[in-house]
Amino acid sequence: GQQFVVENRPGGGQVIATNEVVHAPADGYTLVIMSHVFTMNPWLFKSLPYEISDLTPITRMTLEQAIAYINDDELVEVTPNAIRLRKRYLDPHERKRMSKAL
Repeated sequence: GQQFVVENRPGGGQVIATNEVVHAPADGYTLVIMSHVFTMNPWLFKSLPYEISDLTPITRMTLEQAIAYINDDELVEVTPNAIRLRKRYLDPHERKRMSKAL
């Protein structure tokens, strides 16, 4: 397969990363994965450096699809108000020891 680079651009309610994608060359090589926060940004910010219509969705990712990307050493806690992901073993030494056992 072809190699690719994952670049994490946190902060700004996904505005920073989305702005990078919107202004990247339209060559089909730049993608962004967004959460529900993206849909609220027009109401949270007075202005955005892009228009929502500048983006074209290629697919919708459901919670069920996202779960496929959870590693064996991670736990997911789903509550009515949040979805939390954390490492199964919080102690770094225990995490290293258990990674060898997997």
